[in-house]
Amino acid sequence: RKSSGGRDHRQKAILWSVLANLPWWLQSLVRAIEVTTVAELQRFFGNLMQPEVDHAACMTAFWAIEMVYQTSFQLCLQPGSKTPADLLETCQRWGNNCFKHYCSSLQSIADHCLEKAEEDVLREAEEAFVRVLHNEVGFWNMSYGDAQAFG
Repeated sequence: RKSSGGRDHRQKAILWSVLANLPWWLQSLVRAIEVTTVAELQRFFGNLMQPEVDHAACMTAFWAIEMVYQTSFQLCLQPGSKTPADLLETCQRWGNNCFKHYCSSLQSIADHCLEKAEEDVLREAEEAFVRVLHNEVGFWNMSYGDAQAFG
């Protein structure tokens, strides 16, 4: 069962806007990572915006993506993390408590979307969540020179 109405359209438009800007961030990393990996992430983001993808699955994936970044960068700010000075600004931007609160808000929205979702939508959201984790593990592994990060 697909939800309808202006609210879903507005929320998908907002999600599209955020996801459309992610390739800009990813492209800034192309020098350090495999182009195929970036293409895989862009395909995944593009697939989330297809009309047949339920809003609940999109929100679940979006929350998971943001939470992975927040948690990862927050770890870089922990005492003893040995984060290089040139990465501290990035870590502070994505690992701060305000961004963590934003991620919690996204989780609440995703949870709300899933509360009354039918089984097929729950399955779609779970698949999107697992795909996010798979892609993010591969993405982060690239920083260690793992050429088969998505293999």
